[in-house]
Amino acid sequence: MIVRRALTTLTAVLVGAAVLAVVPVGLLPAQGEGEPTLAVSVTEGRTGTTIDVSGTGCFLPDGITGADGLLFQLIAPDSTLAASATLPVERDGTWSAPFVVPNGTPAATYSVKGVCIAPMYEDLGILAAGTFTVTGEGPRVATTESAPIEAAGDIEPYPAYDGQSTCSPAAKPGMVAFRDIVMRAYPTTTSYGISRDCGIGGTSEHKEGRAWDWANDATTPAGRARVAGFMNWLFRTDQYGNRHANARRLGLMYIIWNRQIFKLYRPSDGWTPYTGSSPHTDHVHFSLTRAGGNGSTSWYTAPPDPCRGQTHRPFCDVSPQHQFRADIMWVADNDIANGYADTTFRPLSGVSRQAMAAFLYRLRGVSYTPRATGQTFTDVARSSPFFREIEWLRSAGIGDGYADGRFLPLSTVSRQAMSAFLYRAAREPTYNPPPNPEFNDVAVGRPFYKEIHWLDARGISTGYSDGSFRPDAAVSRQAMAAFLKRLDPLV
Repeated sequence: MIVRRALTTLTAVLVGAAVLAVVPVGLLPAQGEGEPTLAVSVTEGRTGTTIDVSGTGCFLPDGITGADGLLFQLIAPDSTLAASATLPVERDGTWSAPFVVPNGTPAATYSVKGVCIAPMYEDLGILAAGTFTVTGEGPRVATTESAPIEAAGDIEPYPAYDGQSTCSPAAKPGMVAFRDIVMRAYPTTTSYGISRDCGIGGTSEHKEGRAWDWANDATTPAGRARVAGFMNWLFRTDQYGNRHANARRLGLMYIIWNRQIFKLYRPSDGWTPYTGSSPHTDHVHFSLTRAGGNGSTSWYTAPPDPCRGQTHRPFCDVSPQHQFRADIMWVADNDIANGYADTTFRPLSGVSRQAMAAFLYRLRGVSYTPRATGQTFTDVARSSPFFREIEWLRSAGIGDGYADGRFLPLSTVSRQAMSAFLYRAAREPTYNPPPNPEFNDVAVGRPFYKEIHWLDARGISTGYSDGSFRPDAAVSRQAMAAFLKRLDPLV
């Protein structure tokens, strides 16, 4: 399910912010405190030693607002990075935070560096603070983990800023899952990718596989409306009073779009001007926390809460801005596809073979009485809630079972199988498919070549913007609602 708290300033932000000068983050003197400083409390110790790190003068381009973090680093004699962590910077440009020397750091003398960082900025200044000598291995330091989310009302706290500090650009599972959620909800849009080479640009979670760029054009009403709808979903207050609920459950750290940035680690700021090298007017940038990137946040681990705080009617997970709302309401109003007892429609769920039988039975408006005894398929008993519809599907020549006598009623329908069901439901009209395929993944001679191209010719399913049809992909309930509405005049 996709799309959730409306921001009062969002409309103005998305309609178009003023062009702002691009200025790199710098290390500037704190007001009235002279040159920037970086200090450490100790200069040697075993692993597990806590170093108190403090300093002044780390600002954003305005010279007034503190930057988002200080990347504290221990650099080995061969110039490789031995250990690092992002320390929080206050709004006055100062910081004071502990850094624990990780277990396993080899005994050596390391250069101490601090880099003032903020999302996506380049040409960052560097502060040095002498050296720190690791004298040997100390006691094991216990790692701390967030308490598990045990109930639907529990939620992650707002995150700390934890910017890119390592080079591991392979896409992380939570980031892949987040991207897939969005792309399933907006299948006609484009992904600009997750991973980025570590030598390109400034600080970016792309280089740790926990950032993603979603293509949208801020100069068009459609692009702005699409992003606004998605932000409404991400930032909606849930039924437990948790603000920005879905963003927190997913592990969002910050979002950049149309010269603006929203920082979950400074939520009270709302959308503020972003002055990095890219205005982000052709895409939305999402960065996740490390937990979000790993897929260990409550979105994935908490007991299911299908609506995630939504209260839309008649289906709590279908907002007025939902891309397929009109289609979903049409199938609901015509009693073709209904929702569930928990008021969900579950638009992103796959369509099962038994549900397909029911949808087509209702769409055709037929009345069918199965034979008095026996059953056609070994796995569809007469007591099955869809026994009648499945028996009708077979008798009408629309859907058969498998060679072993089963129907597999709970299996998900693929897009190519859907094309065959719909073509037969339309009584197999005369159609000559094109000699050359319209889709780059549907070759001549492929099973269901004719049926797939018939769907395209009738405008029922025209494929994706990249030229593919994705015949083996599962059909979602929201897409099926659209297909059935377009098929209706033909049956």
